[in-house]
Amino acid sequence: MVYLHIDFDVLDPRFFESVGYPTPGGLAPDELISLITAVGERFEVVGIGLREYEPGRAEDQELMGTMVAGIMEGCGRG
Repeated sequence: MVYLHIDFDVLDPRFFESVGYPTPGGLAPDELISLITAVGERFEVVGIGLREYEPGRAEDQELMGTMVAGIMEGCGRG
């Protein structure tokens, strides 16, 4: 069993800017979801913490909805 803590500032600001500490050279959203899916395939995910989201750009708000759906599906919760 695992608990996932996801800080969205791990994402590259080219894809997602609505965080306090952007990480140039960070992950693309699909890479993050792929990593989470790999964990979800190997372990039972018993909890998820989603952090470091500062709503700003409309495109980030739309992407957040897509990412949360992908994260939940990757954890076997979708």
